[in-house]
Amino acid sequence: MQSYREIVISVVLFLFFGCSPITEKADSRVIDIAAKVGTGEIVNLSQIADEIRYVPLETKKESLIDGGIIYVFFEKGHIYVVDNTNVKIFDSNGKYISTINRLGRGPEEYSDILNANVDPQNGNVTIFSYSGTLKEYDIYGNFISSVQIPDLKGCDFLNCIKFDDNTYLSSVQQRTDNGIEYSLIAFDSLSKVKLIIDNPADNSELNMAKIPNLVRFENKIRIVHRDVDMDTIYSLTSNMNLEQSFIFNYGKYKMPYNKSNYKEILGSKTSNNISLSGDVIESGNYLFFKFNFRGIKTESYERRWNIVCGIFNKVDGKLTLMKEPVKGKLGFRNDIDTGFVFWPYSQCSDNYLLSMYPADKFITLADSSVSSAKVKEIAAKLDENDNPVVVIVKMK
Repeated sequence: MQSYREIVISVVLFLFFGCSPITEKADSRVIDIAAKVGTGEIVNLSQIADEIRYVPLETKKESLIDGGIIYVFFEKGHIYVVDNTNVKIFDSNGKYISTINRLGRGPEEYSDILNANVDPQNGNVTIFSYSGTLKEYDIYGNFISSVQIPDLKGCDFLNCIKFDDNTYLSSVQQRTDNGIEYSLIAFDSLSKVKLIIDNPADNSELNMAKIPNLVRFENKIRIVHRDVDMDTIYSLTSNMNLEQSFIFNYGKYKMPYNKSNYKEILGSKTSNNISLSGDVIESGNYLFFKFNFRGIKTESYERRWNIVCGIFNKVDGKLTLMKEPVKGKLGFRNDIDTGFVFWPYSQCSDNYLLSMYPADKFITLADSSVSSAKVKEIAAKLDENDNPVVVIVKMK
């Protein structure tokens, strides 16, 4: 039987995450940030989207969302809102359908919600707990299955998702005497390891975790690293092959990952270094980024960090850095209905993007003279203690 280290060697991962020069594949795209520093433009929502809808989620005793919201999904015509203890499910018009609340210690229950995901094929929900189990339920809370993570010494599993019928993926970190060794593990329903991806770079002296973010796009999983010397977004295919997908070029603005003062620069507001900030969102034709520009001069108004939004066109390979359409508001100018500035909170499999506003914030923003009649009409029917309003944008 192969050892875990032999599995790593057998898939020749050093070709992807080692120090060898990157060989660009035909489907790779260079995201040239360095060339765009000092540029920027206001981007209209109509350039990338056909439609925007505002969906107030029905508010009644059984549907009330009273915990901190972790995730929002829109799949199979249903809106899923995940908080600290349960999952509320609504139809596409915001009407309440059901709640998944199986909190407990039983074999069909989850002890907590570390992260959750929705299967785009069947709409089932998978919930991953600190206990190391991944439980699957249908939209009515009926138990489907339970999978235990592999027993690997010293590994912390995070962001665990179901990839296909018998493949599960998890971001991991394993601290050893040699530093932090693993970043992603694939395993089956019997907890048998199918693939281990090594850490992309050895910064053991800094003792920093390098846990990748996993983003589902079509039939692939994007692997996105932040705060680590990794300039490439890789994709894991259903047959467990790794592909280069997108390559960042930061040029002279790249973070000095190998310098002893890296941690200091990471938290700096004055250095001339750029890094990713927040999640990467993807639609059929576009990638959406937030970059931390730190001390680099931009038009950014006063806020905690100097954040600049960027949109990358996957068709023509063009990166556009975005100016703020409204003072202090990041995102797209909503010229479709003159509503709020839009920036995606999450993505969906059917080429939709989502955002969300607490009811009290929606009401406050709707009071603005520039808000559309549609927004004002919705706000007039809301109470500040109502459930949130989900914004659904249909992409071109």
